[in-house]
Amino acid sequence: MKLRFSVFASFIIILITLFFLFFYRSIPVTQIWKNYSVLYIENSVPEQAVMSYLEEEGCKNVISISSQQVPINNRYAPVSQEFGSYLSRRLLYFTDESSRYSLYYIPEAYQLQARKAIARLQREFFVDLGMDGKETYPWFVPMVCLCVFLLLAFLSRKRLFFVLPGIFPVLLSISLPFYTVASGVCLFLLGLFIINNILGRKKVLLAIFTNPYAVILSVSPLLIFSLVSLPCAMLGSLTMLSSALCIFMISVIKNYIDSRNKFSFVTIFSAKQIPIMFKRTARVTLFIVVPIAILFFLFVFNSLGKANVFVKGVSIPVPIQNDLNVEENYNTVSLPTIEDYFEWAWNVIVFPYRSLNEPFDYAVKEGDSVSVSQYTMDNKGINTSKAILYTYNEDFRSSLEKNIKDASFPTLEKFLIAQGRMLHVGYSGNNMSTGNNTEKHDMFSLILLIIALCEPAFMYTSYYILGRKK
Repeated sequence: MKLRFSVFASFIIILITLFFLFFYRSIPVTQIWKNYSVLYIENSVPEQAVMSYLEEEGCKNVISISSQQVPINNRYAPVSQEFGSYLSRRLLYFTDESSRYSLYYIPEAYQLQARKAIARLQREFFVDLGMDGKETYPWFVPMVCLCVFLLLAFLSRKRLFFVLPGIFPVLLSISLPFYTVASGVCLFLLGLFIINNILGRKKVLLAIFTNPYAVILSVSPLLIFSLVSLPCAMLGSLTMLSSALCIFMISVIKNYIDSRNKFSFVTIFSAKQIPIMFKRTARVTLFIVVPIAILFFLFVFNSLGKANVFVKGVSIPVPIQNDLNVEENYNTVSLPTIEDYFEWAWNVIVFPYRSLNEPFDYAVKEGDSVSVSQYTMDNKGINTSKAILYTYNEDFRSSLEKNIKDASFPTLEKFLIAQGRMLHVGYSGNNMSTGNNTEKHDMFSLILLIIALCEPAFMYTSYYILGRKK
């Protein structure tokens, strides 16, 4: 009964893993903002020229500094007032931190047209310029893992014990097609291969947990997945667990089939008595350096060829994830968000109902309201009541969003609405966050790839020096 429950629970966990691998898959992107691409160009090029080239190529609704207007005017107080610093701070979105480059926000539907315009601008003005954008799916990354899987499956003596468990790490490389993840997948596939010869024997768990090669190839992939990101750590852990449970289910089914046969083979030696690393597996271990080296050089090549937004001194506004240490990773100049617009719009709308004899507080809290006195007369005389005109709540913010979306000109607030409510914005100093599941082309990822590259070589050297003497 316990065995049946264990098999059923293993099957459920495997299904959960497949579910997460499918629904939490990621496509690497270099697009900084949601629904918009950002074009940066030296401000020596007139905005009129830039907009002319973009329009000629078919780009529409481009958000530029000249297209900005005061979003809301109060008819009872038509004189424009600042009401805080929102109107001046929003202009920061249209220049880089050094004020050398002008920025334009182009709807992602016009990326192809914008790139044509950029090529023309480059030929005409010979200035630094560029644009972010989405990448195509990097099929070569999971293909490397698939090739490693097929080769090791061909070399495995107990193919069933390798093929079925090995499918899960390959699916992980498809779900998270990042170079660092792929390196961890290659190491884990190598781990499945070197223990393949002892599976189905007694004391297999003891043999795995006490063998340094098996331990290294179990811990290092999990460590790589954990250092890439939290979602990757979760998916990587589930993947490795599913592979282990798959081996368990194969063993249970095999033992059940053997118990039904009149004759079955019995292994003489336990798993502890069989070497995991020997001449054949050592050669395969050394060979795994090749696919990881391919991933390493591809990563370096793509990093050098990537037009990052902070190359050549360009540091532009980028969304900052809430779980990052903002002070350490970003230049924390205060750029406004859609929440700042809501507060500014509230102050503009309720200004005619404020008392000029009281200090004006621009800060707004949820539930703040503005009311006016109303007077009615009945048989008992004059009655006084309060009528609430405006309340700062979700309905008020939704009405502001609707008005912005209906605006006839490309206002920055349309761009801010597309980014969502919970957002921080800063200048990209040394890091960049896209708000998507991405692999950063940084020194940390490079170090992880170098460690993954050196690990099989270190294991082979250890075997050659120590193992062969034994």
